[in-house]
Amino acid sequence: MAAHNDSLHTPPTPIAMEACHGTHVFEVRNYSLHRGLCFGSILRSSTFRVGGCEWRRRAVLDSLYVAVGIELVTMDAAVTVSFGADLVDAATGARHPAVHPSAVGFDTRCVVGGLSQDWCANLVMRRSQLESSAFLRGDRVVIDCNLWVIAGTRWVPADAPPMAEVAVPPHQGTHLCRGRWRLRWEKMGTREGRRQHPAPPMLLLVLAAGWRGENEKHLGRMLLEEGDGADVTFEVQGESIRAHRAVVASRSPVFKEELQGLMQEHGEYRIAISDMQPDVFRALLRFIYTDSLPNTDPLSKGDSLEMTRHLLVAADRYGMHRLQLVCASILSKSLDVENVSATLDLADRHGCSALKDACIDYIIASKRMNDVARTEGYARLKRSCPSVFLEVLEKAGQLHKI
Repeated sequence: MAAHNDSLHTPPTPIAMEACHGTHVFEVRNYSLHRGLCFGSILRSSTFRVGGCEWRRRAVLDSLYVAVGIELVTMDAAVTVSFGADLVDAATGARHPAVHPSAVGFDTRCVVGGLSQDWCANLVMRRSQLESSAFLRGDRVVIDCNLWVIAGTRWVPADAPPMAEVAVPPHQGTHLCRGRWRLRWEKMGTREGRRQHPAPPMLLLVLAAGWRGENEKHLGRMLLEEGDGADVTFEVQGESIRAHRAVVASRSPVFKEELQGLMQEHGEYRIAISDMQPDVFRALLRFIYTDSLPNTDPLSKGDSLEMTRHLLVAADRYGMHRLQLVCASILSKSLDVENVSATLDLADRHGCSALKDACIDYIIASKRMNDVARTEGYARLKRSCPSVFLEVLEKAGQLHKI
């Protein structure tokens, strides 16, 4: 009988964590509400994921000092990390290194004196110094946090389903020499071909060199920014954005079909885009030309994620599967209790199964389901997407937890 009971308690599976880096912007709003508390106030950020674990920032304010800490939320994990934090002037971008990077170990399996080793804090500065500085603006403080996972292991139940990961295939290099467009480029070797199919000189350089990787990205940026030989204009909510038909058509089957049936107006090709912001369309073009997304400042992480959501919608519209996976990978690594329901809804509406699986796995993993179920986003998901809600229940296999 004992042997039978032992077989029912399979030891958890250890999963090694790879070295990685993540950032998180923590805003302490309504700072004045916490002024004067004698025994201090502990503020917690939303959770964020780095190295396969969930983390949370803490700001500790007492009558004299301000401290910033890091908390390991994931249970059954032992991790060594280095973390630092900068105070940021939201108006100018000026930074003050409030917490210099230092190594610390966490172990949420251990309990010492009734407390698990799940968080630590570093002194930032005197409260009076913070309140007289430019880092307190509009009754808020912005803290840009960095977290480096050095090494670690987390233990998951042997029967736990694997977490879905959004895999992005490697870039295959330029697509300009494929299919019908390749025939058009080959015709340029003749005078008649050049007359019927004019092409920008820079594109010929790209094709002739056969470059890949960073060289191709560099040439793509040059071509996009300089507009040499651009032969189509996109009218995006009142703004005119020029591009090259051959490049755009090579990366999007929808653009290719539109361009094939496009008629010239006054010697130019024009396409109207009415349901997309100009900044989003420029980011879409950047990916088409360089296979990369625009760089974003850490302060605009929220805006960056919103841009990524818009690009995922654009990728669905224009049949750009690789861009959809790139966006899904970014969003899956930025899931938290508050945004996972909205992200799941987005993934379902735009047919992104990889992101959808990642959201469902996030909800049902690590006893997080009850926290998600208490959010407004989850309530909206139940009302607007009952079929997706049922998928969550079926995969969880624990209807009594909702």
